[in-house]
Amino acid sequence: MTDGEILDIAVRQSATDSACRPEDFFKGEHVVVRSRADMGARKYLSLPFALDLASYGNNVVASADESLIPVAEAYLRGRRTEACFGDARPARAGRHAFALRAENVFSGGVLSARP
Repeated sequence: MTDGEILDIAVRQSATDSACRPEDFFKGEHVVVRSRADMGARKYLSLPFALDLASYGNNVVASADESLIPVAEAYLRGRRTEACFGDARPARAGRHAFALRAENVFSGGVLSARP
């Protein structure tokens, strides 16, 4: 299996988990989608997400509960991709409080929030 094949599998799985299209990870701008459960998602995930950020380096894909989409859009607006994962301290945005977790995944990153 080549590196390209491994990346393709990882991106397709991330797209299923995030309720987006694989090509969303390679756009020139951040993408925000409504999170939803999918039978093909990794079984240990609690879907739908409150808020989950994933990146393969080009941009960030935010998969969010409908009520948190404006929060995700505001957080991502004007930020470089790498800056979205640099601060994993607890954050408060309006009436929404989050516990944030950041970790490296392959060459990208994941940031998840739970109310």
